[in-house]
Amino acid sequence: MVLGIFKQDLPKEYQKDIVRNISPFIRDEDLYLAQLSIDLLVSIINVYAVSSDEYDEAIRNAISLSKSSLVQGAVIDRLTDLFGVVGSNNLADTNAIVSQLMTNINKNSLVPTARCISAVIQHGGASTYIKKFTGNVLFLFI
Repeated sequence: MVLGIFKQDLPKEYQKDIVRNISPFIRDEDLYLAQLSIDLLVSIINVYAVSSDEYDEAIRNAISLSKSSLVQGAVIDRLTDLFGVVGSNNLADTNAIVSQLMTNINKNSLVPTARCISAVIQHGGASTYIKKFTGNVLFLFI
């Protein structure tokens, strides 16, 4: 992507501005725009992966989007990519992200939520989260 070319020349403040401006588009109102925004966000994180609150709004919006019953296909793939880079770069507290993903799970958002959780936890501590998640899933079907 173009951001990789400008890694040295793109000031960090511009990267922060880009993240700030694309975060509101990570919603289920326009799934194609959400997909493109998440893809750009993943590219920016790969260029400038620093744990910072500049990513907080985007992560919150991605968590909300993952629980939408409209999400499918390429958007789920992009969400999985996003949560994978967030987990691998320790950009946010894994426990907080997983607990937010596990609240208010409905049957329609079960697959996207499970994929997002698996992407976040693939870098450590998976067994604990799997037990919590399966407990929540069993509760849905009882």
